[in-house]
Amino acid sequence: MPQTGRGHQHSDLARITGIPRSTVYRLLSQLEAVGAVERLPDGHYVPAPLLSDIARRGDPHAALRAKGLQMMHALRNRTGATISLVVPTEQGSTALEVVPGRLALPTRIYSGIAMPSTSAAALVFDPSPAPERANPVDGWAHDDERVYSGLTCYASAIRVGGRTEAALQISTPVDRPSSRFATLIRRAADRVAEQLSA
Repeated sequence: MPQTGRGHQHSDLARITGIPRSTVYRLLSQLEAVGAVERLPDGHYVPAPLLSDIARRGDPHAALRAKGLQMMHALRNRTGATISLVVPTEQGSTALEVVPGRLALPTRIYSGIAMPSTSAAALVFDPSPAPERANPVDGWAHDDERVYSGLTCYASAIRVGGRTEAALQISTPVDRPSSRFATLIRRAADRVAEQLSA
């Protein structure tokens, strides 16, 4: 809808979507009837609040993603390291977002990657695979070349309402150990949690 002109919305929607104009009229009427779009006094259709609610439910991590990305970019700029926002899944944990660092790593870390169960971020959610490298009470875990040779990681829990919603992880080459950024990562994770709780 935002791509259409105000004067010829039906024609523009038909052209953009490839749907016949008569079908566009019918679909917009049906969408209006169920509350998905609203018709303005000038006849122009706009998305209704219901549609926004549906979109929000489609990404349960929207707020976490928004707050997390702000912090992740600040951390990358300050450290040069790769920063990951990791969330628990039914299968383990996955990197929701990754801000690549300026430092070369021995393996690729990217958004959507499933985290190994012994990675620092995964240990924040379930320390049982390597309890000696996690502190569940304080919500942090580390990995010094145990998952990938030449890679060190440190992760801290983002806790909201007493639940661990995500983990913020920093990844660095072994010559710049991630543990040197432990306090910085813990503070950043706590700040994201505060923003989500507000």
